[in-house]
Amino acid sequence: MVLGASTIDPTLYDVLLELGLDAAEAEVMAQNPCSFEEIGCEEGELIGLSLHRRGLRGRLSKMIAQLSSLEWLRLHENQLIGEIPKELGQLRGLRALDLEQNALTGKIPRELSALRQLTLLDVSYNQLTGEIPQELGELQGLQYLRLTANRLSGEIPKELGELGRLQELRLHGNQLSGEVPRELGRLKALEMMFLGKNQLHGPVPRDFGQLHELQTLEMSSNQLSGAIPNELGQLESLRELYLSGNQLTGEIPQVLGGLKLLRHVFLHSNHLEGSIPAELGRLHALEDMFLYQNQLSGELPKELGELRALKQLQLADNKLTGKIPEELGQMQSLEQLFLSGNELSGTIPESLQQLKFLKALEISRNKLSGLIPKDLCRLASLELLGLSENQLSGEIPPEIGQCKAVERIYLYDNQLSGEIPKELGELERLQDLYLARNRLRGVLPDILGGLASLQMLNLGGEPAVG
Repeated sequence: MVLGASTIDPTLYDVLLELGLDAAEAEVMAQNPCSFEEIGCEEGELIGLSLHRRGLRGRLSKMIAQLSSLEWLRLHENQLIGEIPKELGQLRGLRALDLEQNALTGKIPRELSALRQLTLLDVSYNQLTGEIPQELGELQGLQYLRLTANRLSGEIPKELGELGRLQELRLHGNQLSGEVPRELGRLKALEMMFLGKNQLHGPVPRDFGQLHELQTLEMSSNQLSGAIPNELGQLESLRELYLSGNQLTGEIPQVLGGLKLLRHVFLHSNHLEGSIPAELGRLHALEDMFLYQNQLSGELPKELGELRALKQLQLADNKLTGKIPEELGQMQSLEQLFLSGNELSGTIPESLQQLKFLKALEISRNKLSGLIPKDLCRLASLELLGLSENQLSGEIPPEIGQCKAVERIYLYDNQLSGEIPKELGELERLQDLYLARNRLRGVLPDILGGLASLQMLNLGGEPAVG
């Protein structure tokens, strides 16, 4: 229908009214729709409707199928209820359908597979149920498929592997089960794959090594098992690897050290074993390495010191042995170093004082010995100092008063001796101070009573709560 300046389009009026617009606004928009930025027109034809973030509480009308020239329909970030009408499948020219962040229920209509011009299908963050229709694999022009955070169940259809132009596949946060289809390895144009927070099991498909454009692989919080396939080392475009919270076993593949663009590696909370590959020290773009809660053993590779862009190194709760390499002090961007719950021995490296951006140093529950390096307390950004449950000896260095940003200090269960330094009273941000089960002597410095932020103080026995 060609829209005139003074003609009310009754179909558009009814559609707007059912979406939740008040009658007056719906009438004005339906009378001269092409004058509104929310409505797209071309040569007098209505080709687009964009009413996102309008607080709409209505429904999608079946009559929308009568707006036959629609090319894009964007209704995201509203509060629409009800089901997605199957009649949407009659809008054969539709290129973008965005219904993200509403309260839609029911199933994804199989009829949407008739939308052969569709490049974007986004129904994320709704309350949709049922299975993913295998017919969606017929949408050969689809570039973005986003079904995140619904209540979808069943298996991932292998037919999705036929979407040769797909760039994003977002299925995370559902109740999907079964194995990950190896057919997804055919998605040659795929750049992002999000499958996390489901109930998927079985191995990570080796076929994923063929996804040469892939930048993000996210499969965390499932029940995946088996080894991390060496074929992932062929993903030269990969920037983010998220496989945490599964049941993966075996060793970390050395070939991952060849992924030069990799910035984030999250492999924590699995059953990985063996040593940390020295080859990971070649990941010069890496910002986050999370390997905690595995069964990794052996010594920390000194090559990790080459990770100059690394901000977070989290290796806690493994079975790592040997000394903390001095080379870790070369990680000039490091903000968090978590090595607690291992079997590390030797002394705390003096080189750690060079980590000027370090906010958290947590190396508790190891077998570290020797003195607390006095220069360690000059880290101006340090907020957490966790050295508890080791075999540290000597005095608490008075230089600890120079850690002006520190909020939590945990030194309990060591062999520290001497008096409690009065310089602790200069730490105005200090919230937690745990010194119990050492060999400290003397009187608690009066100045600690002036620390307004102090909430927990434990010098022995039960902690005092402020």
